[in-house]
Amino acid sequence: MRWLTRGWWAGDGEGNADEYRRRLQEIRPELPAAVRRLTELDLHDAYVLAWDFDDGDGVVRLHLYAGDAACGYVRVALTYSGAELFGATRAEAETWLSDEALEVLHDEVDLHDGLVEHRFLLWPEGELGIRFEALEIEVRPAAPEYRLEHRGGRPLS
Repeated sequence: MRWLTRGWWAGDGEGNADEYRRRLQEIRPELPAAVRRLTELDLHDAYVLAWDFDDGDGVVRLHLYAGDAACGYVRVALTYSGAELFGATRAEAETWLSDEALEVLHDEVDLHDGLVEHRFLLWPEGELGIRFEALEIEVRPAAPEYRLEHRGGRPLS
């Protein structure tokens, strides 16, 4: 994480949400439509339902459950193409994503060397990034109890 760091979240002054908002405004015209849509989603406190890291074809899939009682709940399916994980090993990512207690504290989108990066700050531990060329995103309404029925992330395959 560059701006929405664990230190920023803990309130120690490290990181800067205002700088992140300025950066997002600056790069927004360069972002593909699906990535712009991603930046409009609130993934704070989202749960990971399922994932798939296919090293062979460079596709990463994440299925999330996000939302709150005020705004409603959604299931979000993210498929990143031309993708690679960074900031954590595959084993670390799989361990974190399998934890029933895991939540996405915050996420960031940025551009790096012509590719888009989607970074996740996780709770209770971990940071994970996905660098990618293209994104498919599907958002569907979900019932509040859906998350309770699908605790703990699982591999999609």
